[in-house]
Amino acid sequence: MKQATPSSYCYIANQFKVGKTIAKEPIWELCLIIQDVLDKCFIHIVNVHKVFVGFHCMGFPNCLQAMDGTHIFILCLAQAAQTFISHKGYLAIILQVIVDHHSHFTHIFASWVGSAHNACIFCNSPLCRMM
Repeated sequence: MKQATPSSYCYIANQFKVGKTIAKEPIWELCLIIQDVLDKCFIHIVNVHKVFVGFHCMGFPNCLQAMDGTHIFILCLAQAAQTFISHKGYLAIILQVIVDHHSHFTHIFASWVGSAHNACIFCNSPLCRMM
C-alpha cells in the first residue's frame, strides 16, 4: 500500500518541523486505520442470493460478480518510467475491480505496473488467494 510520495513526506516533515522518518509513522498508522474502517463498512456483498438473481435478470446466469481492469494515468520518475509503460504507450498502474449487479464495488486492487498482464495481476491479487 502506497501512502505518500517522498516529496509529500518532506512537505509534512517540514510543516511539523520533524524528520521524514517521524512523519512516515502517523501517515502509515492513518492509512491502516482508514483501510480497516472502510474494509468493514463499505466493501462487502450484502446478500449473495440477491446479487445472483440480479445478474440473472440482466442476462448473466450463474454470475455473482463482474471483474475488469483499467489503466490509471500516473507520473513517475524517469528512471522507473519503462516499467510503468502500458501496452497503449502511456505511464499507468492497473486498477482491478469487482462489482455486483448494481455496479457497487465489492473488491478493489491497485498495485501493478501498466506493463503487467491481466492474468498475472489476478493470480497475484488478494482475491485469487482468497478463492
